[in-house]
Amino acid sequence: FMEAIEKGETLTVNLDGGYGYGSSFLEETFGGLVRRLKKENNENYKRVDEIVIISNDNKTWIQKIQGYIKEAIVNPVREEN
Repeated sequence: FMEAIEKGETLTVNLDGGYGYGSSFLEETFGGLVRRLKKENNENYKRVDEIVIISNDNKTWIQKIQGYIKEAIVNPVREEN
């Protein structure tokens, strides 16, 4: 993500062709990115929602990822079980 930002490019993540993705994986990947950037005081956390996500196999993944990103921006501290 940061490499794309530094190059002035948009990161595209294509989820098609995989065998499936668990919600915990998707949350940690995208929500975790926001949390890590916020922890590092990197203002680019506000741009994580600019990542282009392709998922023709399962459109709900895109909605879930967008929700994980928004939640991490609003509430960067995740409750641990």
